[in-house]
Amino acid sequence: MKKKGFTLVELIAVMSIMCVILIAIFGIYITGIKRAETTKINADIENEYRNFYQVIKNSIKEDRDYIKLFYDDNTSRGWILSDLDKQNNNFNNEFKNSRYELKEAYLVIKNKKSNIDNILISFEKEGVRTFYMIQVNSKDVEYKLDPDNILNGSVNIIGNIVSYRKICDNVTKFNVNENKGTYYFYLQYTKKGISREYNFSVNKSNERIIEININ
Repeated sequence: MKKKGFTLVELIAVMSIMCVILIAIFGIYITGIKRAETTKINADIENEYRNFYQVIKNSIKEDRDYIKLFYDDNTSRGWILSDLDKQNNNFNNEFKNSRYELKEAYLVIKNKKSNIDNILISFEKEGVRTFYMIQVNSKDVEYKLDPDNILNGSVNIIGNIVSYRKICDNVTKFNVNENKGTYYFYLQYTKKGISREYNFSVNKSNERIIEININ
C-alpha cells in the first residue's frame, strides 16, 4: 500500500496557522510584561510619595516651635544650599558623584524639644529632583536673606550635618506654600514615561488632604 504524505499547500497552511498562534502568544506575553512593569513603576512612585508625606508629617508636629518657608512661587525656586566649611565629606561626595547641578532648601522645621533643625532640600539633575531631609544643629546652620530680594537667600551649613535621609526621587514638578499654618504640597513624579501627581496638606494636628491624579 502506498503511503500518502502532506502536500506543500497543507504544510504551508499548517505553518501559517502555527505562526499566527505563536504571534498571538508572543503578543500576550509582551502585554503581560508591560502591564507588570507599569504596575511596578506605579507602586514605586506610590511608595516614594508615601515616604515623602510620612517624613513631612512626622517633621511638622504639634510641638513644633517654628517653620520657615524658603520658596518663591513665582520662580518655583528654593534657597540655595551650601556647605561653607566643607566638613561633611560623605554628604558632599555622594552628591558630587551623582553630578547634581543644583542644591536648594525649601523649609526648615525647628522643634521646641531640641536644638536640631530639620531642613527639606532637593538636588536637581536634568530637571529631575531628589529630595532629602537633613538634620543640623541650630548653631551649625546660617539662614541668610538676600537684602535685595526677600524671596531669595541661602542656607549655609557651617558645621556638621547630624544626619541626612533620602525621602524620594523622580520628582519633575514641585510646589509648596503656606496658608494660616497649613502647608500645601504638590509633587509630580515621572518614571519611564509614567507620571503621577499628588496634592496633600499638613497642619499642626497632622491632618491631611490628598488628591491623586494619574496621567
